[in-house]
Amino acid sequence: MIEFNGWVRLALSTDGEGEDHVTGAVQGVLPFVDTVRGHDTFPLIQARNGSYYLHVAGNANHQGEDWTETEQLLHKVARRFPGAYGVVYLRDDEDSQGNNNAFVVYAVRRGVVECLPDPFLSPCNPVIEE
Repeated sequence: MIEFNGWVRLALSTDGEGEDHVTGAVQGVLPFVDTVRGHDTFPLIQARNGSYYLHVAGNANHQGEDWTETEQLLHKVARRFPGAYGVVYLRDDEDSQGNNNAFVVYAVRRGVVECLPDPFLSPCNPVIEE
């Protein structure tokens, strides 16, 4: 089973400059967002109080295109929005890198996507499961 949930605030800069152009940048990434949406995953961009947010979530029996495309979307967003920041939690119980009993956190910040260990919900057994 693979599951992921998270959010990224879309921003063109870290100092708030140029944010009047963020709507155009969002329009440029929407076609890719629409191609990621599948049976077991959905990305969504929403505006709240003048700021844009990308929300992603998915749950599937096995890793497949859903997570691969979502991870590609995170990298595309990080490149297009260098001031973006947020987190996406991923759990893959078939992970071959030793994280099959843990979540990992994809942190988006300053144009980079980094995969980090999760300190809050891991190890899944016994922290959140028996």
